[in-house]
Amino acid sequence: MRALVLQGGGSRGAFQAGALLEEQRRNPKDYDLIAGVSVGALGAGFLASCERGSDAFSQRVEEFAKMWTTQIKGSSDVYKRRFFGWLSGYGKMSLNKTTPLKKLIHEHVDPLLIRESGRQLRIGAWNATLDRYEEATENNADLREWIRASSAFPLLLEPVVIDGCIYADGGVRNNLPQEFLSRVRDKHDLEIDVFMTDPVKACGCPKKRIMNAKDMAVRLIEAMANEVLYNDLTPYISLRDKAVIRVFAPHEKMEVELLDFDQVGLKAMFESGRKVKVEDLRSFI
Repeated sequence: MRALVLQGGGSRGAFQAGALLEEQRRNPKDYDLIAGVSVGALGAGFLASCERGSDAFSQRVEEFAKMWTTQIKGSSDVYKRRFFGWLSGYGKMSLNKTTPLKKLIHEHVDPLLIRESGRQLRIGAWNATLDRYEEATENNADLREWIRASSAFPLLLEPVVIDGCIYADGGVRNNLPQEFLSRVRDKHDLEIDVFMTDPVKACGCPKKRIMNAKDMAVRLIEAMANEVLYNDLTPYISLRDKAVIRVFAPHEKMEVELLDFDQVGLKAMFESGRKVKVEDLRSFI
């Protein structure tokens, strides 16, 4: 069994797209299961929306790369600021609207095609109502909403109400999908490719000055992500003797805000991803 795992990380998903493109060109393959959290959920839904087979998946990866390098030209292609900015956030659950993100998801994620392909999908999100991490599968009727919820950066992007509960960014609890591991750990010939947006050895937060409340919110989430990074990897580390686990990760923290989708920055991260070298998870232990 072969699984693809995509970490959360906002605009740093461009790094994943570059790394995945080069890996697929060097070593064409398909995956039986694709899992993602936050921006990784968008990537997982996008990549799973194709027929089975290495040729079809390779074509899908090429299309994924184009989304990051040509379709997303700025933050307005992912979210819209409310008309009166911070003042309009009063009484709302977020300061920005995710109408553009919803459009992206509807354009690129095909739940019916995912189910018909026989490929498994796992989308991690934070159930804010019950304060717990949950994973949706390819069989969830509201799969697109799960992906939008998983990408809902707390306070800044709109959470999503599903079955009466409020869901937001899965990275609040786990920035790497985890629940599926208990179901695949005994699979024969298990291979897992993990595409990160953070270095495996956390290097702290970007050094940009904190100028306003938005900067403070972003810095807070990044600090929390650094704190839980090792816990996110622990279930994978426990499988190191049962599975081949390949890691594609930046060597240094990328100096880009999670919600900065400026195309120049995206292309720089994309090209950085294309140059990354795969490493065995055991080399980090």
